[in-house]
Amino acid sequence: ELLENNLILDAIYCISDPIRPDVPNAIEKCHQAGIVVRMITGDNIETAKAIAKECGILTDDGIVLDGPTFRKLTPKELDEKLPYLQVLARSSPVDKYNLVSRLNGSNLPENKEEWEAVHQGYDYETYKDILLPGYRQEWEEKRGINDIECSREVVGVTGDGTNDAPALRVGDVGLSMGLCGTEAAKEASDIVILDDNFSSIVKAVLWGRCVYDNIRKFLQFQLTVNVVALILTFICAVKGKTPPLNAVMMLWVNLIMDTMGALALGTEAPTSELLNRLPYKRTTGLISPTLWRNILVQSIFQ
Repeated sequence: ELLENNLILDAIYCISDPIRPDVPNAIEKCHQAGIVVRMITGDNIETAKAIAKECGILTDDGIVLDGPTFRKLTPKELDEKLPYLQVLARSSPVDKYNLVSRLNGSNLPENKEEWEAVHQGYDYETYKDILLPGYRQEWEEKRGINDIECSREVVGVTGDGTNDAPALRVGDVGLSMGLCGTEAAKEASDIVILDDNFSSIVKAVLWGRCVYDNIRKFLQFQLTVNVVALILTFICAVKGKTPPLNAVMMLWVNLIMDTMGALALGTEAPTSELLNRLPYKRTTGLISPTLWRNILVQSIFQ
């Protein structure tokens, strides 16, 4: 007490953990690519808001919630806030798990027994529409029976701690940190970010879209050749004439087309333009109607 008398305040020092310089640009690229970035953290809500604004995650119409407020929401109330929820502060691993489950509908209780196993000590009929993450029937009813797959968000989850493992598993793509992540998180994830850098996630999205588009290009090329060969063989068989290509020739054409076409179209490098379009829906087929149209038109031309 004697030492604490007659003190003079000289200065106040603040310690700041600055964000990486490339993070705002990476988040902007995610927004251009149609990817919604949400921050889930255990930090104070004011700290989380400041970091989210600095990174470009929090926008003017975005919603910020803290863990206690989030846990008081009913499934219906959360669904109303989900499109605008951008920051969840003071959150627990269970909050992260519930948020992911509500977005993509994964691992929701299917019946009364599963619900009671998750919420032990609570009456099913009283609390089934009150406690998160809800249950399968009400989740589907709110989204429409005929539009379930379209309503399911494709969710990528990042995490580095052991407590993040459940959320990493329930997400469509789990991404763990290679440098500071625990072994439990790495085992639960699908992709390990070796440099713990958010911009590496953007690169993963870029390469994923590139591989997907390359597969489509190869299928279009290969199916066009096969459709032409099939039509020629079928017409010749109907008319009773000798087909222009026998079995050996067909095998040779397929051999050349498979190897050369795969090398030419399957190894095309990604371009930045791939991030300027929205992601494909979960229900989008690998061979789209546009692809079928191109195959048929090119087959007629050949």
